[in-house]
Amino acid sequence: VHPSLYPVLVLLSRLRPGPPRQAILSPLLSPAAFAPLVRRCAAARLYAVRQLAAAALSPLVPSEAGLLLSRLGQSLQSPDYDIRAAAAKALAALVEQALAG
Repeated sequence: VHPSLYPVLVLLSRLRPGPPRQAILSPLLSPAAFAPLVRRCAAARLYAVRQLAAAALSPLVPSEAGLLLSRLGQSLQSPDYDIRAAAAKALAALVEQALAG
């Protein structure tokens, strides 16, 4: 885990969503563009990184938390996902992200 990851995740966790009109005008500048990267951090080995990633994901996603949970659940069911190697941390990340949302 790179040392600069912590301050980036802390910064992202403190963001608040802007007006919806602004996100439509510039989707590339929207903080939601970071959500896939933060989801990858949520599967890190270290518990502290997973916990911080869960907190950082909450402000980045739209209020449709159900869609997020559905997407995360589908990623666990994909055929190329090695459930034995990553089940515990992935499930923990799923729960943390749901609680943070």
